[in-house]
Amino acid sequence: MGGIIPRPKHLTLAERARMLALGTTRCGATGSRTMSQTNDPTNPPAYMELDSRGPACNLPIRYLKDWLPKRGYRALADRLEEDAHYGATAVEGMRLYQAWASLEMDGGFGPATRTTMREDGYDFVADAKALETTEVTVFIQPDGQYRQYWRPGEKPWIKPSGN
Repeated sequence: MGGIIPRPKHLTLAERARMLALGTTRCGATGSRTMSQTNDPTNPPAYMELDSRGPACNLPIRYLKDWLPKRGYRALADRLEEDAHYGATAVEGMRLYQAWASLEMDGGFGPATRTTMREDGYDFVADAKALETTEVTVFIQPDGQYRQYWRPGEKPWIKPSGN
């Protein structure tokens, strides 16, 4: 079976409109528009993948620590640490969330996952921008070749992973 889990066929018109507005071509696949391109330029980067590091990484982990026990995954939630590292345990928890939400189960924290969480009442972008820190968060990108660097109040910047 492929990595994409199809969304239920009973999508509402509002859900379909939201997917089109985000540039979604199919579940888990997005077009050229990302959250950081369509909103305020000081938003954090649109993707957070395995081994991203920095204070903003604690935010989705905090969400999962609350969400997982409600779905019967207390042991996994207890293993999650808010250590400014989006590591293997966070990816495992995110895959469970993505399966529950009928999203691509890649474990990354990208636009489709953020949109679904926002619909559930969690706004990562607002929480990230409210962080009271000058520390940089390094967002590993899906291709693994680039990192985006970001701190609250600034535009993200990009460097090749070798730098």
